[in-house]
Amino acid sequence: MAKAQNLDDVAQRRIQILGRLLYGEVDREKRVMLMREINEKEGVSERTLRRWLFSYAHDGYRGLLPKSKHCSGKSGSVTEQIVD
Repeated sequence: MAKAQNLDDVAQRRIQILGRLLYGEVDREKRVMLMREINEKEGVSERTLRRWLFSYAHDGYRGLLPKSKHCSGKSGSVTEQIVD
């Protein structure tokens, strides 16, 4: 349960960081300024902010939940043959 709560905390924090970009009318110039301000204040890169905005636009709150590295669908370095 602590893990799930922690994931929710991360998503909530991301929403707080993105708040001014998500809610309200923001023109391109102001958006760039806000992203730079967030970068300086929160230490989140503009690229990460763009990814979070994209994820939120497509998947809402669920898009801001951290992705599990083990459930990403990528195969590991150990094949089934080696395991057997």
